[in-house]
Amino acid sequence: MQHDIQVGNDQRTEFSASDIARARIEYDYIDLDFHLTPNGWLMGDIQCVFKGVNMTKPAPVDRVLTLTHRTHHVSTHSNQLRSVTVSWRGAATDAQIAELRAKYPPPFNPEDESTRRVQVTPDAS
Repeated sequence: MQHDIQVGNDQRTEFSASDIARARIEYDYIDLDFHLTPNGWLMGDIQCVFKGVNMTKPAPVDRVLTLTHRTHHVSTHSNQLRSVTVSWRGAATDAQIAELRAKYPPPFNPEDESTRRVQVTPDAS
């Protein structure tokens, strides 16, 4: 997100997850958090390990699931790898999550999700 800091001209530009990953993928790990809420997906934290970028946002209070999409590219000779992990899960049932996921497609390539999945223990916080 860009902010124009000139007085009286506060405009925001939203960048998609793929735009952010493309801009930062030059030999880095990029972690993008996405929160699934009853109103759709919201972007959360962004972390680029080697570039030292760490932008954090408070998680929405109504989230039911948080997925972390990682893009990994270590050299010009390696393939770009992408994976998705479950980094937080609330008390919503599998059926409730499935219903929301059917209603709101993920903000990343769904094929990335089949690469790696990690389940976490439900947490009401």
